[in-house]
Amino acid sequence: MQAVQELAAYAKNHGLFRAASACDVTCSLLSLMFPCGSCCAGSVAGSSSRFQFLRKVSTVELFISHSSKCPSWQKLLALCHYLNLDLAIFSSFFACILGAIFWVLRAGSLSAVAQEPQSLLSGSLYWWPMLAFVMTFFCGHLLSNKLFWFDRLCIDQENLLRRCQTLKAVPAFVAHSERMIILLDETYFSRLWCVYELAVHSKTGSATAELIPMWMPLWTIFFISLSLMACLGDSGPAIPLPHLNTESITSLLESVFKTNLFPPAMYLLYAVPASGFCFQKIKRHKRMLDQMAEFQLGNAKCTLETDRRVIEEQVLSLFDEALEPPVSIAFGTEEAEAEDDMGGSETLLAPEAPETIREIRHITSYPTNDQIIDQFNAYVRGPLRDSVIRSMGKEDYLSFRLCTVAGLPWILWNVPYLLGCGADCRQSASSDGFSTVSQYFVFDVIYYFYISPLNMFLEFPTMLIACRWVTDLVEHSGLRLFLGTGLCIVVMYFGDCFLLLQCGVLAVAVTDFSPLWLAAAVVSVILDLGLLWFLFFRKQLHPGQRTLVR
Repeated sequence: MQAVQELAAYAKNHGLFRAASACDVTCSLLSLMFPCGSCCAGSVAGSSSRFQFLRKVSTVELFISHSSKCPSWQKLLALCHYLNLDLAIFSSFFACILGAIFWVLRAGSLSAVAQEPQSLLSGSLYWWPMLAFVMTFFCGHLLSNKLFWFDRLCIDQENLLRRCQTLKAVPAFVAHSERMIILLDETYFSRLWCVYELAVHSKTGSATAELIPMWMPLWTIFFISLSLMACLGDSGPAIPLPHLNTESITSLLESVFKTNLFPPAMYLLYAVPASGFCFQKIKRHKRMLDQMAEFQLGNAKCTLETDRRVIEEQVLSLFDEALEPPVSIAFGTEEAEAEDDMGGSETLLAPEAPETIREIRHITSYPTNDQIIDQFNAYVRGPLRDSVIRSMGKEDYLSFRLCTVAGLPWILWNVPYLLGCGADCRQSASSDGFSTVSQYFVFDVIYYFYISPLNMFLEFPTMLIACRWVTDLVEHSGLRLFLGTGLCIVVMYFGDCFLLLQCGVLAVAVTDFSPLWLAAAVVSVILDLGLLWFLFFRKQLHPGQRTLVR
């Protein structure tokens, strides 16, 4: 857009395009959380002049769009989640693999690791990787050299003239950002600033927008903490190997429903907070979508009313088709080529000045200001809301990545027990019905790192869907929590029953290669993959990403 290019030149000439580091943004948010520690913002000098100390740039990697009403601690968690989560997952697995390699090399063989003290194995294969995850999740971005545009830092809060100049240049900042991070909470679409930044993004389209709902980092921390506490309450593997009767399929089914992986109280302790959090997630997500469906630019709130007029004028100029350059078509004639060489077409087809458009608008077919605002309202209610749903899913959708992170403590908790194998691998293999240690290890690897984690991942979205049903049917919050907790317990119980069934089928398939049991194992894997597709990848364009599709 020609207007955006002009704004970019204007911002460059006046030194308005500034960039902050990850440390600057973190300190700014911390200073809001702890006002007495505002000296933390010293990385960008004092609060009144820090704008002057920011680097002048022509482009940044990340443009942060957020609501001023959202608590600062939630924004900080959201940034940590977006910037550090993948690195934290990698660091935890890398630390675990390094620990496993160390113990194998020290012991001389894989089976000899079982002779090492279990406390040392747990410390190096579980606690050290979990510590690496936590440290990387909260602090990994401080080592990043990425540049951010963050309004609290990159807009001069003291100089009113420069503030207004910067507001006008925001379209150029968005257009010259590689990526826009949208910190999405239930107040986002009720704030004029936020809607304005989205409007700019929709017109420039040069930056990829990534949505980070505020419930997402809370979900990650909550379920990791919940899984961690559940693991601490168990002295053995996270999901212990059951002893089942595998003489026939009938005896296997009978033993499945007679075996309890966990005591009933543990189901209750896990289901109560899990259902409560699911209801909160559904409530926040639904409120956000409802706000978009009922959006009115005139109802959007602004902290400083002096900003409203500037922003509304910018929205009008962005969505006013009268200010767009006319479409020109070159037919390839010699006259047209000569005219292009002389620059005549640019003069003839140049758009009129805004002042001229205002004077003649009443005798043209161009929309009025009210009609332009209505078009923008329709854009937010329709295409923009649809793109948010395509990107994030509806209230009862969870990404596979989030469920994987939530189950991370369970996965790592099993590693020391896999390598420790009860202090004696041969005895453990014999007691579990395996003729060789190799069969025992093959079964353990498949059970601990495929069957049990996958079943756990499937339980999270199933519980969320169950809570969504309760939300649609029941209005009373107490009864809703009671029914939601009960359904979550049912989901976990039958999920464990299916896990036990798979465990028995797999044990026989490993020790006795009969066609019947092998077919049953294949059917169970197909069932798992079908549920995986249905819960995570059905009708999702990019379920593993949080990219706003334009």
